[in-house]
Amino acid sequence: MKYDQIVSSVGLKSIAPRLIRREDAGLYLAAPKLLTEMEEAGWIAPVVSRNRMTLFDVRQIDACVDRLAAGESPKDSVQPPAGR
Repeated sequence: MKYDQIVSSVGLKSIAPRLIRREDAGLYLAAPKLLTEMEEAGWIAPVVSRNRMTLFDVRQIDACVDRLAAGESPKDSVQPPAGR
């Protein structure tokens, strides 16, 4: 069941979740590719990463947005792959 369905079934309208799915995190940023770039740069990592459930903390996403607003770019700080 998706978050929207849960909220509507309980009758709540204004609760903002702290953890959001990958798809919702991309929408939250208004750029799904940007989320991937932030992960590759090491700016953010999923809080929960299991089979089909990957969740991000909204506060970590907000911290990344603050870095963008300060003029940083995830492309400038991409970490090399492990083992190199």
